[in-house]
Formats: sequence, C-alpha cells, structure tokens
Amino acid sequence: MKYAFFCSIPLIIYILINNLVAHLSWPYFLLVLLSFLLFQMARLRFSRGAVLPPITKLNNGAFYATTVAFALRDQFLNPLVINLLIGITVCLTIADLRQTKKEPSL
Repeated sequence: MKYAFFCSIPLIIYILINNLVAHLSWPYFLLVLLSFLLFQMARLRFSRGAVLPPITKLNNGAFYATTVAFALRDQFLNPLVINLLIGITVCLTIADLRQTKKEPSL
C-alpha cells in the first residue's frame, strides 16, 4: 500500500504544478526533483538485483520522459503535452500497481 503513495503523490504534485503554475521557478523545480526521487522509492518493493517486470520499466521510462518534458515546459512545450504525458504515466502506474504479488524487498 505504501508503494501506491510513492507513485501517486509525485503524480499529484506534477498535475498541480503543471496546471496551477504559469512559469516555473527554482522552488518548483526543487519540488519536481523531490517528487521524482519519491517516485523512484517505489522500486524498493523489488529485491535488490531482481529483474524488473516490463510494465515497471515502461512506467519508469514514462516518468523519466515526463520529468524531462516538465523541465523543458516553459521554453519548448505546452502544458497540454505535459498533461498528456502525465496521463500516460498514470495509466502505466495503475497497470504496474495491479501486477500480481511482488517480491518483498530485503
């Protein structure tokens, strides 16, 4: 259950910042970085050295792409594109969390 929080809280922060902040400044970038690190903590549910399932790899890749696009939002991208990437990441996160029983971490 706690891993769902590691995935959902960063996505909620991304959605709020993307839709409520017009121009990003350093405190928002810091919040995005901390959210990214929190999302990476969801990988703790797998034991060290275990092979990650393909949906988990896709989910992490989508979140990486969303984070990079978020960093480039003000200069090159429209917030609608970021919302689309966040939507894709949310769908992959739900699919990742609905997987069968995961191995406990050591």
